[in-house]
Amino acid sequence: MNESLQAHEIQKGYCASLNQLADKMDAFLFLGKHVHALRHVAGEAVQPFNVAVFGRMKTGKSSLINAMIGHSLAITGVEEATATINRLSYADGEQLNSFKVHWKDAQPESFPLEQLQSGWNGKDPDVLKRIQRTAFLELFSNVPRLKDIHIIDTPGTGSTAAEHEIVAQQFISGQETDALVYVFSPVGRETDEDSLNEFRKTCLPDSDPYNSVAVLHKWDHIYWDNGGDRDDIGAKASRLRERMKDKVADVLPVSAPLALLAKVAPDSFWENCLKTLTKYTNEEDLCYDLEEENDWGCDTEHRQLYMQAHTEFSMPWPSFQITLRELFRKQPTDVSAARAIIRKLSGFDGFESMLDQRFFKQQAVIRLRNTRKRAQDCLNEAYLAIEHKKDTDGEKLEKMERIASEIHSPDLKNWIESEIGQWKIKLHDLYMNYLNIDKERFNIKNSIEKEDAKVELTRWLSSPDAAPFAKISDLLLKTIETNQLPEDIDHENLLFDTVAALTQSPTPTVRSYADKILTLLHNLP
Repeated sequence: MNESLQAHEIQKGYCASLNQLADKMDAFLFLGKHVHALRHVAGEAVQPFNVAVFGRMKTGKSSLINAMIGHSLAITGVEEATATINRLSYADGEQLNSFKVHWKDAQPESFPLEQLQSGWNGKDPDVLKRIQRTAFLELFSNVPRLKDIHIIDTPGTGSTAAEHEIVAQQFISGQETDALVYVFSPVGRETDEDSLNEFRKTCLPDSDPYNSVAVLHKWDHIYWDNGGDRDDIGAKASRLRERMKDKVADVLPVSAPLALLAKVAPDSFWENCLKTLTKYTNEEDLCYDLEEENDWGCDTEHRQLYMQAHTEFSMPWPSFQITLRELFRKQPTDVSAARAIIRKLSGFDGFESMLDQRFFKQQAVIRLRNTRKRAQDCLNEAYLAIEHKKDTDGEKLEKMERIASEIHSPDLKNWIESEIGQWKIKLHDLYMNYLNIDKERFNIKNSIEKEDAKVELTRWLSSPDAAPFAKISDLLLKTIETNQLPEDIDHENLLFDTVAALTQSPTPTVRSYADKILTLLHNLP
């Protein structure tokens, strides 16, 4: 069994135990809503890992998602009143040519993909009516990573349209997600912090920043205005990182338009870029022509090049400006070099590496931790409900016993004592459920602490600081994810390799993490 399936089986087994607990609680009608909530947690937990992309309106969330999947699929440039929740899922074959609408008042329905932009964006009354009935749109891609995860494009907050802001807030209050990518614009606002706090409080309750990261987006125009000073962009990201250090694990500057261009533009586009740049002998003349979009459009070939970038790859004008300037400065000799220059400038390699280290390599551990936390919340509420019921029923039982002591009619006395006996049995069953739930709450608390330790260890093993463990880091990551060694690995040899790695760099930090690794290996089932 591969590691992904093993992790899935662990999660599936835990959810089965939650359903068994719900079955025991089902005998008590007053616990109905708590049983439903617990089963909902168990059902959702075996679904793909959910990564929500969140932020204010017009920060480029959909563009970022398009760059993540390497395809212009998520709707960009939407009207404020018609933005929807979009979920990206894996599919292949004919399903790639359609999208699915999950209606609020009817069964899901599929439509041809070409209807997506026109049918769910704009101010047409029919479009607005359609949007009001839509719970969310499900879009499909054959990117392999989507087999294990869902990417959720959320409606942005801060809209001037009241209806849209309501949709955004409803999403925040009703959505359960496993990890968060928050999108900042270069001009940060106090409301960014408020929105992030609200999202984390409701969608990622009581979680540490390890499952939240952020990107500084739409910095392309700043890069043009500052003459290509990448340090200036990095400094803005650093200030955001410091300000948000209790909310997100990291903040990276990323340009989704540049990343998407580097991923999907054909060789012919890059060849045309390099051909255009041969007409310029100095950067000053190039920047003069690029200063205004209308001036660049005076030349037919120039205009065609930009229109191709804009229509086929959703590239804004500032991104096009810095693409040509960067290529002129670096003077690539071929198409591959040109593509690599723009991809590096986009910052997307660092972003994808961060997602891989913080989310995708840890998704089983994060998902199990989040499931346990949500189950704990359900059980806490059930525990208090049972406690209240137990106290009130105990008081009623005392009253019935007092009444029984005052009755002299044998038939009536026998009937009341029979009722008291039945009541005691029910109260005993209730008390046993009370104990079972209390025990499970305690177990969950301990398990969450262990999962948090695993997440911390996984994050460290994926970082450059864990260089002494490079030879065994992948094996250790798989072991953490599945809570067991692969069948062909000898336990003692892995312990030996861990100790050997420790001797190569016996710093206090490495020693601390080596102790955690040895403890983990020692406690494997």
